[in-house]
Amino acid sequence: MRRWLTSPLEEEKAKDPFIARVFFAGSLSRAETERILDERERQAKEKLQSLKALGRPVDDLPSALRDATLRKGVLNAEAELTWIQETRGILERHSPQSPPKDPSSLPTPAEGP
Repeated sequence: MRRWLTSPLEEEKAKDPFIARVFFAGSLSRAETERILDERERQAKEKLQSLKALGRPVDDLPSALRDATLRKGVLNAEAELTWIQETRGILERHSPQSPPKDPSSLPTPAEGP
């Protein structure tokens, strides 16, 4: 354990399917995108509630460090909820109620005589 704890930190490789879905959600309807956000919001709220329930008394360095990692989890969940609300605002300002039309499916203007 000590060897691992004192070894160099590995570079974090973030894989987040939720973020990938939001990135590509511009081709979805507003309702479909809202469902993605709703699902993640529900998950983040559940996670936040369960993390907050884990609070324990801090009376020494090991428990203080465990509490610090718990606090990071709480802050991450709160930040995610804030980000979801901001993203809902973007969705409100910029999305049509229906998915964007494929330009090739739009009628072409009638050509003159």
